[in-house]
Amino acid sequence: MITEFKEHLLFPTPVYQNNIAVDEEGFNDIIGYEYEEMPLKNGHYTTNKKILDIIPRLKEKIQEHINCYVYQHIKISTEYNFHILNSWVNRHDIGDEASTHIHSNSLISGVYYLKTPKDSGRPVFHKPSGTNNLLTDLFDFRLTEANIINKSRYTIDIKEGDLLLFPSHLQHSVEKSQTNEWRYSLAFNVWVSGTFGDPDTIDELII
Repeated sequence: MITEFKEHLLFPTPVYQNNIAVDEEGFNDIIGYEYEEMPLKNGHYTTNKKILDIIPRLKEKIQEHINCYVYQHIKISTEYNFHILNSWVNRHDIGDEASTHIHSNSLISGVYYLKTPKDSGRPVFHKPSGTNNLLTDLFDFRLTEANIINKSRYTIDIKEGDLLLFPSHLQHSVEKSQTNEWRYSLAFNVWVSGTFGDPDTIDELII
């Protein structure tokens, strides 16, 4: 039986997790914001879709983590600037969930968890259709155990204050809430500005 081999895990998708302590006084303000029902009737979100503009201290802390994600972890050059496009607070009650989706017109997306009662729903990330590893949608293999290579869904345990950052094209959902306590999370999208390509050719792009 072969027991030793070298494995190369190619082209991983980085999902960043860290924690920012929740400001209880600020959270009480957030509860009092104006909310509206989501189009799919799976919860409520703030009518203000630039919510971090009125919480500058939190916005600054989240920006520090965005910079850590792109500059320190992914090793993108600091000549590029990453900035928050929009932001809103989600409020989920019992039975609310988020179906599988991506965030269009965005490069990086994030969620900051303000209130996470037990059984209020965890984030789930889904393997992209047609992924390049052996386990594509072509065959439905039976497995002897689940691991990070063969899973089609990856669930992350979160607690209050946790921050997740991930590529906006990565499919994700939220489990159905099983509690009568409201769960609050702050979501946002990030874009980039800078010069791409060779400035001496027609391939140059400035955004």
